[in-house]
Amino acid sequence: MKLFSASLLCFLVSWVTCASAGRYEGFQVLRVSPRKDVETKLLERMEQEGYLDVFRRGRDGSVDVLVDKAKAKLLADFGLKSDTLLSDVDRLVENQMRGRGQVRYGNVTWDRYNTLEEIYDYMDHIASEHPDVATVFSLGKTWEGRDIKALRLTRDGDEDTKPIVFLDAGFHAREWIAPAVASYTFHSLMHDATGLLSSAVWVVAPSMNPDGYEYTWTGDRLWRKTRSNRTSVCKGVDPNRNFDFHWMEVGASDNPCSEIYAGPSALSEPETMALADYMEAHRGRVKAYLTLHSYSQLFMYPFGHTLDLPEDWEELDRVAKLAVEALTAVHGTEYEYGSCSSILYLDAGSSRDYVKGVVEVPYVYTIELRDQGYYGFLLPPEQILPTCEETWEAIRVAAKEALAL
Repeated sequence: MKLFSASLLCFLVSWVTCASAGRYEGFQVLRVSPRKDVETKLLERMEQEGYLDVFRRGRDGSVDVLVDKAKAKLLADFGLKSDTLLSDVDRLVENQMRGRGQVRYGNVTWDRYNTLEEIYDYMDHIASEHPDVATVFSLGKTWEGRDIKALRLTRDGDEDTKPIVFLDAGFHAREWIAPAVASYTFHSLMHDATGLLSSAVWVVAPSMNPDGYEYTWTGDRLWRKTRSNRTSVCKGVDPNRNFDFHWMEVGASDNPCSEIYAGPSALSEPETMALADYMEAHRGRVKAYLTLHSYSQLFMYPFGHTLDLPEDWEELDRVAKLAVEALTAVHGTEYEYGSCSSILYLDAGSSRDYVKGVVEVPYVYTIELRDQGYYGFLLPPEQILPTCEETWEAIRVAAKEALAL
């Protein structure tokens, strides 16, 4: 064990030289499959201490990690078994950046990814063209002073008394498919003829971490956290570990350099406080909360901090099943559904658990979008539209059940 500890120290020291400039030449994504408890603990320690960027953690104990060639060799030297998912991260990043700034004002496209400015312009365009239906407002300001914009959509009746369906995306900046699906959602709502806009107020916030999302376009494509700057060492907080519900109990880190850093205190980030303030101000009216993430192809309800289930878990499970069936019917994509802790992993401080556990919203789901790890956060542009189409059907079904339509 002493030899193991010394080797671990050397490994952690070597991990410091990462893709700090946001360049990924020579980087790979590996799926590491620990075969014994000591290997699992090694991977957990590296993630907790900020030396390992874990993209995904599977129920079987496997983890998808971003590494350069030297670090891949070190993992192999520790005897860790791995398979290569992506061998050329840099090429995929460059492919996703193509076409930036080519979208005409007032439109977005789903054959490539859109910048924050393009998404916000599209929201403004919808509101200006349809002022009787759509309104753009700000949930709050980010650390760097950007608006966290949301689009409020409804028609017919008093919007101050209607139930609310709230959908957000982009808490984790590098999950580009999530804002794409959110923008497709308000596009689809504008063309929906089934009564969804007449029965509820829809609030869609396509980027809950706009500082981080902007930075993925200008600095580091695989940036995850917020951009708050409280230390001279590492920036940012994982906003989906920062909510004030069982904060820091499990699946989070107190190390500012970790990708799962939960922050100096619960709700320390203006981005998380913005959502908490909105939910509290509309307590009792929000009937459904859906938050979009990637990746894994999962449709999950609370809780993440414990294996215990909400009292109404059977109803949540029933609706999840219907939503997943509707999703799969579009393109045949298979999703798993269930509580977060049972089909993914334990985590605390998520928006999902906060909205359910504190605000007591009835229908609460995290949707982990495509894929299951082959491309992960670098999902190719040709998969954007199919992902949007199938996810919209799941969202529509979940909303109808929540609103009893």
